Amino acid sequence: MVEEVRQELSALAAIFCGPNEWEMLSCSDGAQCPPRETQLLQIVGIHHKHLCITSLTTGRCSWLSATWKAVRKCLLRLLKNGSRFQTSAGRSMETFSSNPETDGAVFRIHTTAEGLVGEDVPLELAFHLPVGYPLCLPGISVTSEHLTRAQCVTAKEKLLGEARKLVSEPMVHELVLWIQQNLRLVLSQPETASSHEKCTLPESATGDDGPWMTLLRLDHMRARTKYVKAVEKWASELRLTGRLMFMGKLILILLQGDRSNIKEYLILQKTSKVDVDSSGKKCKEKMISVLSETKVQTEHKRFLAFEVKEYSTLEELQKEFGAAGLGELFSECVLGLVK
Repeated sequence: MVEEVRQELSALAAIFCGPNEWEMLSCSDGAQCPPRETQLLQIVGIHHKHLCITSLTTGRCSWLSATWKAVRKCLLRLLKNGSRFQTSAGRSMETFSSNPETDGAVFRIHTTAEGLVGEDVPLELAFHLPVGYPLCLPGISVTSEHLTRAQCVTAKEKLLGEARKLVSEPMVHELVLWIQQNLRLVLSQPETASSHEKCTLPESATGDDGPWMTLLRLDHMRARTKYVKAVEKWASELRLTGRLMFMGKLILILLQGDRSNIKEYLILQKTSKVDVDSSGKKCKEKMISVLSETKVQTEHKRFLAFEVKEYSTLEELQKEFGAAGLGELFSECVLGLVK
């Protein structure tokens, strides 16, 4: 299954090869696979569900049906032979290696879809392919400067609904095509940001019922005010409760809520330019770690809101965890970070 996901990533990178269309954000092994026999190909473009590929070695041009199964079959055959792709702008792109078996992969696709009055609506579609994909759903985030937050949430829920129909097979390309073809219909429906439809796995493949809890650690915050506001905003929009906790240099985020919303939070955290680097340039969060992820148990306190809190001593922090019935979590995941 890992090899199938790796092949899907390579094929997606070849299909979405236009300027700024494809962005690999995170994978456990970012090294590129060296081609065995390099045949230089040029992907000229996609038009009406057809993909034009030109071989710069032989001069041959082929139009392929852009349905996922056809494109995937052709591209993966080429990739297995060590082919290397080049965009019409001349930017070369070799196959890359990832390791979805451990951390999975997070990537973003920039595309457009037809809006309510026929205009092109730019979309940013972020995907997280977790361990177990495609036997479980990918994490999905939809953002656009041309859509409201409620419209983005509705589009995400519709995509997850389509994804449930495709569980057990690679689905990202099909999902991108679906939103390109159906965004206008989605936007014409009443906004359902408060919809009670759960973005979870099918019953046969999930144990996600009920609230979940995730403990995260951040290495640092340089632009603290901006960063804190972003965390509070995401938690509010995704209906997550918990704590953002500071104790000296230790920064922890404890989240409670629907597991699908926590997954979307993680995508936002990893894909948004929420901090600045040492030179003051905006940057994405690359040093976040998941310390724990589990279902909320009966002995755990349910937080009623998301709050930002500071602690002067380790004892104060331990007391916060203890009062929430999370003493064991503190001992296992937090205590070792400050000793």
